[in-house]
Amino acid sequence: MSEENLRSDSSRSGLLDLDHDSYQKPTKTSYKTFMNRQKKCPTCKGTGKIYQDEENKLVALIPVSDNRLKPKRIWLWILLTFSICIIIVIMLVFWLSPRKIIISAIKSDVHPYNYTFITDKNSSTLGIILEFEELFQIKNENYFSVTMKNLSLQLNRNSHITLPKISYTKDYVLPARANVNFSVLVKYIMYSLNDPYAGLCITGVLNNLFCLISSSFTFSTLWDSSLLQDASKIQYIYCSNRTLSRY
Repeated sequence: MSEENLRSDSSRSGLLDLDHDSYQKPTKTSYKTFMNRQKKCPTCKGTGKIYQDEENKLVALIPVSDNRLKPKRIWLWILLTFSICIIIVIMLVFWLSPRKIIISAIKSDVHPYNYTFITDKNSSTLGIILEFEELFQIKNENYFSVTMKNLSLQLNRNSHITLPKISYTKDYVLPARANVNFSVLVKYIMYSLNDPYAGLCITGVLNNLFCLISSSFTFSTLWDSSLLQDASKIQYIYCSNRTLSRY
C-alpha cells in the first residue's frame, strides 16, 4: 500500500499521526516495563496514531531539560518594553507640557474707519465717537489647541483711563503651533465736558492722540481654564475727521 493511501485511510478513520513532521509507515509502538517486558502503548494501542476526538484530552510529557521550557531573550524583551514606555512618557511630557502664548499689537498708527459727532437737541457738538480696528498677533507655542474666552481692553491717555466698547469673536479656538492675526473692533467715545482733547479733535486742531493701549486675554488651555495673558503698546490714534480709513 502506498503512502498516499495510508494517509487517506487514516483521515477517513479519524486517526491522527503522532509524527506530523515526517510520515513513516505505521510501526508497532511499545515500551519496556521495569521487568523488561514489552507492552503496547495504552494510548495508541501500538499503532502510533490517536483518534481526532482524543487529541484535546491527551497531555504530552516534556522533559525539564527541553529547550522549549527555557525562556528565550527574556531580559531583552523586558529592556525593550521598558524603553518603549520611557519613550512614550517622554513624548507625552514633551507634547503636553504648557508653553507660552505670545500676544503683540501689530499697529502703531490707528486710523478710525468711522467717525461720528455726538450732538444735543440744539445741534451742539458734545463729543465724538471713534470706531477703529485693533489688530493683535497671537502665537500659540503649545502642541495642543487653546480657546480664547474673554478679552478686555483699556486706553490710557495722559492718566485718562477709558474702557471702550469692544467687539470680537467669542470662544475663538487657536490651533496648535498656530500664529494668527486677531481683530478687535473698538468703539471709543470722547466727551468735551470731561476730556479737553475731544474739542481739539473735533475742530481739527489735533489729528492724533498719544495713547497706551493695554489688553488682557483669558485663555482656556489643557492645564488652566483661566490663563491670563497681557499685551501693551503705545499707539497713535488719529482722532480728526480728516484721518478716516476704509475698513
